[in-house]
Amino acid sequence: MFVMGIREQIEPCGFLGLRGTEDIIERTPPKVLIKHIRGIIYPLKDNLQTLDDEICIKTINVILSLAKKSDGIAEAFVPLFNILLPSVDVLRNKHEVGARKPKNRRPMSAVPVEKKFVKLVDLKRQNVNIGQLVQTMLEYFERHGGLYAYVTIKKLMPKYESCLFS
Repeated sequence: MFVMGIREQIEPCGFLGLRGTEDIIERTPPKVLIKHIRGIIYPLKDNLQTLDDEICIKTINVILSLAKKSDGIAEAFVPLFNILLPSVDVLRNKHEVGARKPKNRRPMSAVPVEKKFVKLVDLKRQNVNIGQLVQTMLEYFERHGGLYAYVTIKKLMPKYESCLFS
């Protein structure tokens, strides 16, 4: 439920979804998170399919913080890449270097958030390159996702270049 709340644009719903997801990641043991990866993969995919920059950055950071909790969690994501990576590929192609900048359809939230609660990314003060963030996520999964991570990523994203075999 918290993962689905990340895509809410109205404050405080989006903030509560993000904060609740962070708390779950921090306080839940890795073995329990591994069991429930399949349950949160579809809300993560739905968040990425919105193609809204703010939501996608938050979602990619949630995926990275989940994977960094344990190598076992990163390995648990690999069999589910066929669900997640098509949305990531669309996002990566949209934000490639030299790609045409789309018009900003929705203004970013103007409601200030207390600084002590913001952990992931403050979009109003930082310029975040989503293409680079996606590349960082893919490289992390290639390094820590087990034997079949690179093969699976390459199969679903043919333009991906390995960070280990180059």
